[in-house]
Amino acid sequence: MMRRNTSVTWLAAASILATTVVLAPNGAAQSSTTGTVVGTIMDPTGAVVPRAEVQLMNVDTNALLTQVSGEAGGYVFPSVVPGTYRISVKLTGFRTAEITNVKVEVNKSLRCP
Repeated sequence: MMRRNTSVTWLAAASILATTVVLAPNGAAQSSTTGTVVGTIMDPTGAVVPRAEVQLMNVDTNALLTQVSGEAGGYVFPSVVPGTYRISVKLTGFRTAEITNVKVEVNKSLRCP
């Protein structure tokens, strides 16, 4: 069960994004022009967090994509245009967590802090 006191919510929110990964598609054709953002939402104890809203916003165009983490805490943003993004995670009872300056590049991999 998730704890909801405010001293825990920031820690939970901060660790929520620790497993976010930005990947170029594996085995994609040489002409691939997009990447994929995948990750798992977890609380500080390592428990997965289902049904969290995950937003991916292109900071240059303000284009916004939204996913909800699945029962295993996972989410996927396929076919992401290369650029600089901000990832936000929201869940009732927790503060919003954000990672800024996430670079999505074709044929590159990046593990966010």
